[in-house]
Amino acid sequence: MSTIILYVIIMTIGIFLARKGIISERIKPKLGHCQTFALIFLLGILGYKLGSDKGLLEKIHFIGIQAFTIAVLSIVFSILLVFVFYKKGDR
Repeated sequence: MSTIILYVIIMTIGIFLARKGIISERIKPKLGHCQTFALIFLLGILGYKLGSDKGLLEKIHFIGIQAFTIAVLSIVFSILLVFVFYKKGDR
């Protein structure tokens, strides 16, 4: 829980800095590169942690089926809900 609070605080600081214009215009174009690097770094760390967890690797077939089912159901119900609400808006 405290980790989530830390994330929210960091995001709030970022929003505050952006709203107040504290970050110079010179740095803004480079922020995308920083975000990309941070994302690649985090994905690498995540892959390392997943690969080193032997219990997870033993259950990967079950987790894969479960993840696939959740993904497919999410897509199907998202499309259905958009269709329902889109049709309601036409009336």
